[in-house]
Amino acid sequence: MIKLKREQVLLAIVTVLILSILFKFVYQREIRKIVTLKSQFTETSQELKYANILLQQKISKNTERELEERFARENEVNDILSFLTESAQASGIILGSIKQRETARKEFYEDIPIEIELSAEYGEILNYLDKIAAFPKLLQIDNLEIIRDETILPRLRVKLMVRTYVLFE
Repeated sequence: MIKLKREQVLLAIVTVLILSILFKFVYQREIRKIVTLKSQFTETSQELKYANILLQQKISKNTERELEERFARENEVNDILSFLTESAQASGIILGSIKQRETARKEFYEDIPIEIELSAEYGEILNYLDKIAAFPKLLQIDNLEIIRDETILPRLRVKLMVRTYVLFE
């Protein structure tokens, strides 16, 4: 019986030693790997966040730059008026008048309405509107009124409000 107890105690001691060795060399090594991986994950996550911020800033700067390029400069307003006049004439339109209206100052730009009165056939009107839409600077068609006038048929009388925006410098 004593011999049996000795063998059981010895077996228990050997088992504890083996488990201790396994714990010391295998389990703790795996825990260190986990700690290292967590640290690397945190660093990588921070790098990705930083890269994302840089990407967003780059996209924002590109979008901002593109938008700035679409805004007119003060010295370009007369060029826009000339473009609107010449495009109308090139489209076969009879230009009644083209007038710059009172501007409205906003936070970082100026809103410049341009009132245009003309007479043209439908196809000429569409051609003119296409040219306005293709203009590299920002031109917004704010109001378009087409009036049928029996005295000028097949032409139509058109009142058009075009807006351009001038970026403050």
